[in-house]
Amino acid sequence: MRRDSHRLVGTLVALGFLAGWFSASWVSPPTAVTQVRPPRPAAPPPDVPMPHIALDAVSAPDTTPASARNPFVFTDRPVAAGAALARAAGAAGIVTAGETPGNEPASPEAVEPAPPRWRVAGIAAAADGRITAVVSGDGSVFLLGLGDRLPDGASVIEIDAGGVVVATPAGERVTLRLP
Repeated sequence: MRRDSHRLVGTLVALGFLAGWFSASWVSPPTAVTQVRPPRPAAPPPDVPMPHIALDAVSAPDTTPASARNPFVFTDRPVAAGAALARAAGAAGIVTAGETPGNEPASPEAVEPAPPRWRVAGIAAAADGRITAVVSGDGSVFLLGLGDRLPDGASVIEIDAGGVVVATPAGERVTLRLP
């Protein structure tokens, strides 16, 4: 009896799957057949008249720089050009900012102080504790340690994280700070 009961259960399960299959096909609509639209003919490209230029007749614009400046050389900006413009403006009667028509323009030295001769560009520390300062000026760059001298005779007496202290030949202490 046991064998017959298993067969009966298997047959009922198979008939259940078959009934589900058929009922699903009756419930769902048939798939629609898609139609492919025929391709449109492409419009011809517009005819644009192109001028024919011989490459020998074409000349490139002049691209030479206005001034020959070497970007690898540190130099100070010329102060004389600004002073000459201020004098020319005063002679022409042009009033600049901070002036009144009756006042004389200030001298170029009072308007713009001279930049310091030496500037600190950076400070580096080696693994063994030595500190080196990168100082620029007079169109040159120097790597200086304690006790080293600059070309004008000033000597480095102190280097810290914020700047460099130099002693000038006249004996005064000048502190050069990082920008």
